[in-house]
Amino acid sequence: MTTFESLIVPVLSVASYIVCLVLYCLDIRKRNPAALIWVGLAVLYVIPSFFDAGKSGYAAFQFGKLEFGPADIVKAQFYALCILLSILVVRLVVEKRVQDWTTFFDDVKVRSLSLTERFVYYVPFLVLLALVLLSYRAMVDSGQGMGWESRREVLTGLDVILMGLLFKLLAGFSLFWFLKRRYFDFVLQLLVYILAFFILGGSRFYVVIVLLPLLIYWMSSSNSVKRFLIVTSSYIILSTGMGVLRVLRFTPSLEGRLQLIMNPISTFSDVAKNFSGEGAVRFFYYAYVSGDAYMDSFFSLKYLIRTFLVFLPSAIAPFKPENFEYDMHYAASEKVATMHPTLFGAIYADSKFLGLFWVFLIMFYFYIFPSLFKVKRSVSLIIIYGAICSSSLMLARGAIYGSIFGIFLLVLVVYLLERASLLRVRK
Repeated sequence: MTTFESLIVPVLSVASYIVCLVLYCLDIRKRNPAALIWVGLAVLYVIPSFFDAGKSGYAAFQFGKLEFGPADIVKAQFYALCILLSILVVRLVVEKRVQDWTTFFDDVKVRSLSLTERFVYYVPFLVLLALVLLSYRAMVDSGQGMGWESRREVLTGLDVILMGLLFKLLAGFSLFWFLKRRYFDFVLQLLVYILAFFILGGSRFYVVIVLLPLLIYWMSSSNSVKRFLIVTSSYIILSTGMGVLRVLRFTPSLEGRLQLIMNPISTFSDVAKNFSGEGAVRFFYYAYVSGDAYMDSFFSLKYLIRTFLVFLPSAIAPFKPENFEYDMHYAASEKVATMHPTLFGAIYADSKFLGLFWVFLIMFYFYIFPSLFKVKRSVSLIIIYGAICSSSLMLARGAIYGSIFGIFLLVLVVYLLERASLLRVRK
């Protein structure tokens, strides 16, 4: 590692963090839930990457060792900063078209749900609960256990898609129940999401998305910049703390543990430099840049074309490309599964230097599309708000297609329901 590489990586990380903060401020002043994109990128990639100078390779669980060098990390950092700057420019251009959510919270506090709006909540809620319990029964009857791999083998694609959409559809109601002090409804919804966490392979996403609307409400209430700094820094501190506990747990001797405890700065620094958890997905991005993880479908715009055609079901559009997320996973492990290597990793693997096309597509669906249909202030906005919250975190992690598909479908559904007068606005 050269002196230049050791210095430029932290500099590029700080620059990316500043751009994330600026984008966050643009969104949070309109209380736009898309602000969670920049919070997610900060904690999943930007801050952990600050410690990556000089790192070469990473032994990924179930993937073997990913090969990359210090120069690849510099390239990845520079590419990520370019994408962020491109997003900032486009975000400033579309500023006047971005929906303002400042009155949304006040509207939620003063109004109650009509009978038909309660129907729109409780029926999908009961369907979701039934699907979760039926999935549990199917996984137990299969004899394959209750891991995420069992879920993929046992459940149909329709089951997974339907549950995912219901989780997103209902997420915004957690904020409604909380602000209305309907704590029984809030706890009941939270318990179902926690139940899904234990049954459906232990994915933490089910629990996280029901709390995201509450998080962005708190962050946008006051001192938004200060709260951005608190959330992003505390996440890394807590994650690193958990890493330290794991190191202590697997240190075989008492003397070794005491030595780690007596040198807390060195211990925390070593854990941070080998940061795992959710932030470890950045190492797959580095492997794509280095060429260690590669497939012929890389740099072919396959993922971009598939996402552009999100409005066409694959069953009636045979020309629609297959899921590129499987290619990204197979390139790293030669196993069949989906991979989400941060937003930057997904864009790089698919489009490399043509990533600007992704910027336009993401800006359209997260900032312009939700306001095109001009849905009224009703349960429709609660659904859309929750969908943007959950999709924002998915986007930061690199699940671009799923995040855009969720917004597209739920916005369209609530618009059609309003047109059918099923979601009336209370005067």
